[in-house]
Amino acid sequence: MATLHNALKHFPSLQIGIGRALGIDHEQQGVARVSETLQPIHDPWARDEFSWLRDEQLWNFETTQAAVAAAFGFVGVRNIAASGLLLTLSGFEVFSAVSPGYQLRAGPQSATDVASGPNSSFGRDFRQINAFGGIPAFSIAGSSAALNVLNGPFWGGSAPSGNTITEATREWIIPPGFEMRLYGTTVNQAFTVNMWGRVRKAITQEGV
Repeated sequence: MATLHNALKHFPSLQIGIGRALGIDHEQQGVARVSETLQPIHDPWARDEFSWLRDEQLWNFETTQAAVAAAFGFVGVRNIAASGLLLTLSGFEVFSAVSPGYQLRAGPQSATDVASGPNSSFGRDFRQINAFGGIPAFSIAGSSAALNVLNGPFWGGSAPSGNTITEATREWIIPPGFEMRLYGTTVNQAFTVNMWGRVRKAITQEGV
């Protein structure tokens, strides 16, 4: 048969799944160039249920950072060093009973000020055997006397008291050995954070 075209060759499970979803098998010539016309018909990269075929895991966690006197609290996600994985932070929600501001910062993984974690995340695809607490996207939380920890901010926002902020308009790519932390910009402030994204084994050419 003809050589498989462009990105399909990197995801063999997706290639087979696409063929079955479209009613063609790998022996048919039609699948060889199906990715050229696939997206207008059926976009498996845009649908979470096809993450299994893309060899991705969908992760999610929620945690609360307690108020700490004279310190800025934070909640973050970490891709541990030498994991061989590519992690994305796809979005987050943050809630506080007071009127808070927030900053999202990034940098190399660090034990500085971390009081809780790293803890593995839960999955958003319950077909996966490790969906209930074994997804390798690690949550961290703690507090700091200063906001000049890590780099950034890469995002900033605020909300009236009792309102939830949702940010899901962009994705951040986190390679092994890096983390992102969402800091409250008011000392002695408690808040709850829900973060989510995707994680998969990195391809050799991806710089990981």
